[in-house]
Amino acid sequence: MAMKPSSRHTPPHPRRRQALGLLGAVALGPAWGAALAQAPQRFPTRPITLWLPWPAGGATDLTFRILAEAASARLGQKVLIENRGGAGGTLAMPILQQAQPDGYTLAQMPQTVLRAPWTR
Repeated sequence: MAMKPSSRHTPPHPRRRQALGLLGAVALGPAWGAALAQAPQRFPTRPITLWLPWPAGGATDLTFRILAEAASARLGQKVLIENRGGAGGTLAMPILQQAQPDGYTLAQMPQTVLRAPWTR
């Protein structure tokens, strides 16, 4: 026996739709508030230090000073360049390893410094 389509079509009750919308807002409200409370803080809030494993005055130093100036303007905080030249670029690595992992201490390292432990 085939079913006949219903000749009576009842539109959804508008108050029911409003009640469901209100119920959804009440249910999702605390989750939305918690997400806003845990929103990431503005970064950076203090100067960033960039360690370079070369002496000041070279081409790489000049390039990174130009980049640091542009980054300072973009971030709204100073990006400070610290040069620690010598020892084939390895002197800045211990500084980076001992720094807090908070994103305020960066370093530019030559590939040979990062590859050295794996070639022994």
